Amino acid sequence: MAEPIPMVHIRTFTLHTLSGHSVGFKGPNKPVNVPPDAVQEAMASGAAPVNEVDMPDNSEVAESKEEKAAAEPTGQERKTLIVQAMKDIVGLNNPDDFDANGMPKAGPLNEKLTFKVQTAERKAVWTELKPELVGS
Repeated sequence: MAEPIPMVHIRTFTLHTLSGHSVGFKGPNKPVNVPPDAVQEAMASGAAPVNEVDMPDNSEVAESKEEKAAAEPTGQERKTLIVQAMKDIVGLNNPDDFDANGMPKAGPLNEKLTFKVQTAERKAVWTELKPELVGS
């Protein structure tokens, strides 16, 4: 019997083949073994054999997570960056950048920053900053 082929897919989904196999793909960079008689259908759905895809080795992924965590600002520096990004968004005054309560949305805020702002953090900074920018 032929060996299964390790493959990755561009998205997470389950492929049900005409030969009766079900293959659960877990997304990019997560190889799964595909039975040889299901390889053609897997490739037709967007999967690719691992040897044809540039896969990051785990050490690179671990290093990039550590580097990202180390580079992310903390404390007062972080708050200052969030405040400045919020001031910039208010200055642009694009209605699509604000939620129903008038607070800058996470998407536009995160686009201006090099890190993701947590919801509670965004609300806290906005509550403090709002009177200064838009009045009570």
